[in-house]
Amino acid sequence: MDVVNGSNGVASTSANDSTETVKKVMKKLVEANKHDRIFEKLQVISAGDGKFVGELVIEPEHTNIYGFLHGGFIASLVDVCGSVAMGTHANKGNGVSVDLNISFLNPGPLNETIVIETNTIKVGRTLGFVETEIRSKASGKIIAKGSLTKHVQDSDKYSMITA
Repeated sequence: MDVVNGSNGVASTSANDSTETVKKVMKKLVEANKHDRIFEKLQVISAGDGKFVGELVIEPEHTNIYGFLHGGFIASLVDVCGSVAMGTHANKGNGVSVDLNISFLNPGPLNETIVIETNTIKVGRTLGFVETEIRSKASGKIIAKGSLTKHVQDSDKYSMITA
């Protein structure tokens, strides 16, 4: 059994264990058929030690009316991927997001593969800080950068168990 802390966090002992656990967490989020179902096509590449790397091909459901990656989808990527990354940082649950900041730097066109890289900067007693970069896999051009601050909670109180 894997212990999954907070809303999206993961406590695990190795990067490989964390990656497999995060894949299970993402599957569970998608299957809950709530907002997080928009991540159905997000591929988890690696996760652990406060980091998360994922890839996604931009499809019509991810775009705005102009055919570019939707800003709201980008914000959701920063929020969820940041929560998952922070959860792999330490055996602390992470709760609600308290601040989310996004800089939109370049458009992400339809059918382009993007790479989402998230890094936990610091997890303190009550707050955790994460940064995310979303870029084109082909060109390396940065599409967006985001920062996320989350409330850190007692891991025992906010844990879920997954099979």
